[in-house]
Amino acid sequence: MSLTALLLQGCSGNSGGWFSEPVATSLEPKDGYAPETVDTRPLIDDITALRVEPTVGGLILWATGLPPTQGYWDATLVKVGDADTSATALTYEFRIRPPVSPQLTSSPDSREIQAGVFVSDIALRDIRTLTVIGARNSRSVNR
Repeated sequence: MSLTALLLQGCSGNSGGWFSEPVATSLEPKDGYAPETVDTRPLIDDITALRVEPTVGGLILWATGLPPTQGYWDATLVKVGDADTSATALTYEFRIRPPVSPQLTSSPDSREIQAGVFVSDIALRDIRTLTVIGARNSRSVNR
């Protein structure tokens, strides 16, 4: 018994560094966080078609658009707004990168651009309307 008491008394100094006072630490970078990036690509001029393609685990929302000239690239459907659990609509902007040099206008068929985005069944749970916005118009599909 006295040996146990002697051993426990030796632990009172906390030489191992266990159970010391907590030190507040932060995961924030020393120079702070980078500012939120803003998508500076313009909206496509016209949305000409919108379709939904069912797939495993959700759907693919496809939008077809018409830019003013040839040469536009990097087309993406960008979700608008934050996730809102009470929302019944999802909205996307059809964004494209303009050509690096002036281009010909050419025929509408040759300028057509498509972009798609996968939307999971979970994200679609309460959604009734999917909308894609362009510079001059928007199109929607309903369930």
